[in-house]
Amino acid sequence: GRYLEHSRVYAFGVGEDISFELEMARMGVRCICFDPTPKSIAYMKQYPHIEFKPWGLFHKSMQKKFYYPKNPNHVSCSIDNLQGTTKWFKARCITLDVAIEKFGIPDIVKMDIEGAEYKVIDNFRFFPEILMVEFHGNKEKQYADYLALHYQTVHKDNHDYLAL
Repeated sequence: GRYLEHSRVYAFGVGEDISFELEMARMGVRCICFDPTPKSIAYMKQYPHIEFKPWGLFHKSMQKKFYYPKNPNHVSCSIDNLQGTTKWFKARCITLDVAIEKFGIPDIVKMDIEGAEYKVIDNFRFFPEILMVEFHGNKEKQYADYLALHYQTVHKDNHDYLAL
């Protein structure tokens, strides 16, 4: 309805699956996708109607090394080098605050940023109305508890959380 036309989704770390974002866009929601990985940049070329920036999300705006996954068929690269690889590329990272300055306040923030989510959440100055996050590594329980101070987790699937 009317509310959706004024809504905004930021999706950080879209990889090669924007099914959620495409559905939101179909309903009139402005979706801005962010992902600095080469496979995602190539993938997003088939969706010219979806706003896309080849930027990562981090707790500071800066250039960061992104390490490739062990399996070259996989898309997810990580700042934290989750898979212990040696091949990397550098990409621009922005903060959530910078995204808000450039594109306005989001209603939904979706993050699948391969381990960087902890530093990003630690430095939140803005808590979106809806947060969708996939946790990586061993701090998941601690951060799920922290998010519970600001949100009610309405759905959990493996390491994916939907919090309102």
